[in-house]
Amino acid sequence: MDLNFFQRNLKGWFIDPLYNSMETDSSCDRFISRRKKFLITIYCDGASKGNPGPSSIGIVAYIHEKEEFRISERIGETTNNVAEWSALKKGIEECISRKFDSIHAYMDSELVVKQVNGKYKVKHPNLLEYKKEVDKLISSLHSFQITHVPREKNSVADKLANEAFRK
Repeated sequence: MDLNFFQRNLKGWFIDPLYNSMETDSSCDRFISRRKKFLITIYCDGASKGNPGPSSIGIVAYIHEKEEFRISERIGETTNNVAEWSALKKGIEECISRKFDSIHAYMDSELVVKQVNGKYKVKHPNLLEYKKEVDKLISSLHSFQITHVPREKNSVADKLANEAFRK
């Protein structure tokens, strides 16, 4: 199979085997135009007062360091881990709804990052359901990466999650 390479706008290369089936430049243009051509970076955080208790999420997204969107909302009574998973799920859903299909997510929850990456098992039934839903969303993307960051590198998402308590 002869595969064609496209250079990514931000870094690296990816192989697009579907391009090989395109007959003309115009059909290729239509194929590419259905997708956003930029990697979107999201920072996600969940907060819970009481664990379990009133909970909220904060998400901020950037393209080339320019803010694309932000979310700050309450999610009801739950645990901090469910809030973290909720933030990630909502962030991915929002990116998909805006037609982005290459996402790099950053979170200060080492547990969620390692569970998404398969380094930790998900044992709690509530978290397992979130894992399945997030995995399904990720499978619809062209590329996805998640990275653990220290809390101070996730301060905007943390601030948004905490602001939701005041709404």
